[in-house]
Amino acid sequence: MTLLKRDDVFTVMTAELEKRYSAFVQVYMPPRLDSATDPSVSGTVLTPDQSNVLLLAERGYNIYIGGSAGTGKTVLLKSIYRKLSQEGLRVAVTATTGVAAVQLGGCTFHYAFNAPVVLDMSRPQRWDATALRAVDVVIIDEVSLLNASRLDAFDMEARLARMSRAPFGGIQVILCGDFLQLSIEGPDQLDTQPLFQSQAFKNFVQLRLVTPMRHAAGDPLLELLTKLRRGIFDQRMFDQLNRPIPADTTHITYIFPRRREAKQLNERKLEELQSTEHVYIPQRGPLELVGTFTPSAFIDMPLEATSLPSRELVVQLLREEILEVCPEAVAVNELDCVIMPARTAHVSMLMRVRHPDKQLLHRMTPSGPILGASALKPGQWEQVAENVAKKVGGRLVRMYDKEPPNLIPLSVSMTLADMNSSDTSDVLAPLRLKLGCRVMINRNLSRTVSNGSVGVVEAFSEPDPTLFPTGIGSYSFHQLKEKTLFSTLPVVRLLSGEVVQVPPISVASGGTPLTYYYKHDVYPLPLQLGYSFTVHKVQGLTLQGTVVMDCANFFDCPHLLYVACSRVRSLDQLIVYNVEARMISVRRSALQFADGLAEAHNPAILIPPADMPRASWTERTAQRVLKLEE
Repeated sequence: MTLLKRDDVFTVMTAELEKRYSAFVQVYMPPRLDSATDPSVSGTVLTPDQSNVLLLAERGYNIYIGGSAGTGKTVLLKSIYRKLSQEGLRVAVTATTGVAAVQLGGCTFHYAFNAPVVLDMSRPQRWDATALRAVDVVIIDEVSLLNASRLDAFDMEARLARMSRAPFGGIQVILCGDFLQLSIEGPDQLDTQPLFQSQAFKNFVQLRLVTPMRHAAGDPLLELLTKLRRGIFDQRMFDQLNRPIPADTTHITYIFPRRREAKQLNERKLEELQSTEHVYIPQRGPLELVGTFTPSAFIDMPLEATSLPSRELVVQLLREEILEVCPEAVAVNELDCVIMPARTAHVSMLMRVRHPDKQLLHRMTPSGPILGASALKPGQWEQVAENVAKKVGGRLVRMYDKEPPNLIPLSVSMTLADMNSSDTSDVLAPLRLKLGCRVMINRNLSRTVSNGSVGVVEAFSEPDPTLFPTGIGSYSFHQLKEKTLFSTLPVVRLLSGEVVQVPPISVASGGTPLTYYYKHDVYPLPLQLGYSFTVHKVQGLTLQGTVVMDCANFFDCPHLLYVACSRVRSLDQLIVYNVEARMISVRRSALQFADGLAEAHNPAILIPPADMPRASWTERTAQRVLKLEE
């Protein structure tokens, strides 16, 4: 009551909230947000406009990166991730589509933060607050497929999760995409309002890349794409693209507007092959804990108990008992306390504490915590657990170094099953292959074997690490043997002539407080049939070989043909039938927005408005940021 009478009550409360939030800034990165640096980025020479954007990113600004197809947006995002990660920042790499996410080595935005696929204001929708607290930077690619209300919701949820009034709660957000490519479609006008019309978008430095990287100046394909991008139909150029399909159809990709048509052609082409069919069913790994924990205390409650004590009470008692037993211990983070109901006939629980290294806890000294110095002596954690058990009316039965599977509640497996979002639903489907079938790699495996590489299955043979893509080698081979995943693997001759055997990859699911830090891995082959795809599926990819489009069944959709035609490097790759002027359209609002963006090669962009917000991580690295600005 005394606090409420103070004139500065809101200032004091805000300061207290920010103080409490500071306890969360070192929370773990959920496994699904882990990204690997693309080896092809090292040594990449950036264009002047890419270099300018990278400098802005290093200074902590929220940035929107636009630009036409082939201007190096993906390369730039990978370079930004590499640079910021090297600075020790926690960067989540996401995209609105699975294809684009794979291209970057990340996951979809919806999967990363449990963002609802459809916004429904009539009922609460739970974002993953832990993930929002854990990151310093969020990269989102293909934002033309993200609407205004979704960006505003992201802004609000991040502020709430991080207890901060700063835009996105102090997270640095880097958006990338071309609004003259495919955009969100929906029955409600609010659902289709473009992202650049959102309130949160005002907090971004907005610019576009202008240096072509995929096509040389004067390239006839670049001329065609420039016209399509602005909604201009060139009959003469499309007449040139109306040509016969080559006799050798081995490396032809068909592009369709609808998923049904693409699927039917893939299945028909596979059925035409007379060879034996091989079916690869993705394997699920066992439950595994993510992180390092104290031994797990198995606590039995009285027979008359009908429920466990509240989590808040147990966490409070844990903190008190740890400080009682060991006053020099660092305060335990609430998120690191695991209170899990045990699967027994009566009420019982398993209790453990997550910590950042292999020591039990860090020791606190007057000058701060000593990392790696154990504060708890042997037996003290058991004493803490016994004291907590008594205070909640239970008894400590025993300590487990590893929790027995029969005690882990079924809710863990059920929650993991529910986490199979669009990121994992595709890879969980059985993969049907035959000798001679055309396939596409759908993950970045090495410098030369990447998402979008196409080839033909030449054989099925026992795993041979000498045939794995460079950089995968013996580790994946031992994983195969240890987990007995697949007895044979497909051998693929790529369009480049390289022959590789394609090993399974691992896709993590779980590992969050929601699953008590349990996760399991799914092991699919990073392959798919490669005869045909939808335009939406190839947005963001560069296709190899001949690309054929029969536009007779193309529906009216702004930018559809532009996206389809911009997937190749050369006009010689394109064969296009039945194009009509009505099929080439552009959203005028998107065109006006794109034309109004500052060109990134202009040094003036390096001096954003003084009131443009910056990420909260810049406060921790102020000296480095000031040096960049000098």
